[in-house]
Amino acid sequence: MGDHFIQAQHTQAKATNLQLLADKEVLERERARLTTQGEQMNSTLDVILKKSSFLVDEYCQSTGNGVQCTPCPQKWIQNGSSCYYFNEDWPWKTWTGSQEYCKGYGAQLAIIDSVEEQEFINQQTESYYDKYHGYWIGLSEKDKETWVWTTGAELEGGFWVNAPSKGYMECVLSMASKNPLKSWISTSCYMRNRWICEVDVLTWPTFLQAQQNQSGPST
Repeated sequence: MGDHFIQAQHTQAKATNLQLLADKEVLERERARLTTQGEQMNSTLDVILKKSSFLVDEYCQSTGNGVQCTPCPQKWIQNGSSCYYFNEDWPWKTWTGSQEYCKGYGAQLAIIDSVEEQEFINQQTESYYDKYHGYWIGLSEKDKETWVWTTGAELEGGFWVNAPSKGYMECVLSMASKNPLKSWISTSCYMRNRWICEVDVLTWPTFLQAQQNQSGPST
């Protein structure tokens, strides 16, 4: 009887120990998950807090599954690591007015620094009103006949239709064109046009992520 009792106790202790190990593994996995969530949330909050403006309801909506957030604001289009808004509504705006609109979303007028980006932008634009109207981008002429992006970076290259006029402190439009690599013109910054905003994609913690709506801006 004694040996049988001891054996039973040993078996029970072994089973208890295995269960404790299993419980510990579950807790460790949960701890790792929560740690990752915390790190993701801190990273997202850090990006948001650095923005001059952030419209949370443009990114996040309450659903039956809780809060779901998209990497781009509603009605914006994601391309690579950026989100773009192609204005098609009235009233059109001056270059400065367009930039102020973009700033309201923590964004800026589009900065185009590759052939691929220019081709994407050309695909999303359309000719409207007359041959002089296009879409404002974040490029304007500063002192010493230098073309500068809203970030302060000087232009290298460009996708001009013709060599731009110099010395008039003008701003730049991207025109819908059969040749996307020849689509920029310079014109008075006070002219009213449509515009293109650009902002970095926002990476949300995994548990908040929703499928991005790829539809373009409403007309």
